[in-house]
Amino acid sequence: TLADTTFYKMIADFNWEIIPSSLTWQINNNLSVQERNQLNRPLPTNKQQVNIFSTGPSYIYRLSPINSILLDYRYSDIKYDRKLFVTNVDNQRNVYNLAFEHKISEVSNITLNYDDTRVNYLDETNNTDFTGKSVYFTYNAVKARSTVALSAGVNKAKLVTNTREYKSDFYSAQWDYQINFSSNLSARYRKGLSEASNDISLSNFLNTGGANNANLLDSSIFTVERFYLMYAQNRANWKTSYILNGVEQDYDQVRPTQKTLGGTIIFDYNLSRSLVLTSLLTQVTRKSLTSNEIRTNDKIIGIGTRYYISNNLQFITQYRKNNRSSNQVGRTYDENVFSLSLTYSNAPLVVGPQR
Repeated sequence: TLADTTFYKMIADFNWEIIPSSLTWQINNNLSVQERNQLNRPLPTNKQQVNIFSTGPSYIYRLSPINSILLDYRYSDIKYDRKLFVTNVDNQRNVYNLAFEHKISEVSNITLNYDDTRVNYLDETNNTDFTGKSVYFTYNAVKARSTVALSAGVNKAKLVTNTREYKSDFYSAQWDYQINFSSNLSARYRKGLSEASNDISLSNFLNTGGANNANLLDSSIFTVERFYLMYAQNRANWKTSYILNGVEQDYDQVRPTQKTLGGTIIFDYNLSRSLVLTSLLTQVTRKSLTSNEIRTNDKIIGIGTRYYISNNLQFITQYRKNNRSSNQVGRTYDENVFSLSLTYSNAPLVVGPQR
């Protein structure tokens, strides 16, 4: 038994439209808690707070009614809390995106994208700065009951201190389908180069928590392949979501390949017009593919409430019990987590007759 530990989380998003339908500026901040090694016990000494701040403009220059130039720039500052650890992977990155968009029809378009990324680490003794370049096509379609986004291209990353270069095919697919009035289906797939800081930044792409982020918090570059499937039913007084997701990280022989597979069931029940009872059940399996395979299994049970103070403000409480078992001695552990959160949005948080 260990002493209780308090961690903090915060997500803030701000979008300023400077020139309507042309120039916007975004500010984002995400303070989260990450495990340094998800194959070890979920002890407080195996957890680290990570803060990601990013900001930058997005500009659309319309060449004609069907052709446009898209320009994006993002500056990010990523800081890791080092109270318990010596390793320093704090970094700053600049990401530039240039895209040419062609409107195929009223509901679809295709873009040719070029991304340029420059990552600089504060501690250059134990980490190596790198540059990244990506070229890819993207197809988008928005129809009455479905949306589709498909991307294909190539990722490259090069260490600045030597000639070592990483290369991977890049694929991304997103599909959302409204089956009927009360149920919908979502699917996500992504393959390409990444590293721990970027994986945390991608959490909005697959916002599942259990099988999402890099298994190791360091500066290693790896090829990652991930998928996410969700089916949801939304009735008058209750909502159920079924989620299946997985991640495979290939460290190019520097480290063994890591595989993660998770499943989650979420059930929400409206106790009143402003109070919702929430519950979840999650099973996550992680393994490191070595001759002496390391495998962990997480069983998570959670229950909580979501109280709508107004249509724009909600207060959330949750208790979660995580049982982690392992085939390795000393890696089994039980964790009890109690969380409180407050959410505000200038857009309504609740849509439907229950409010």
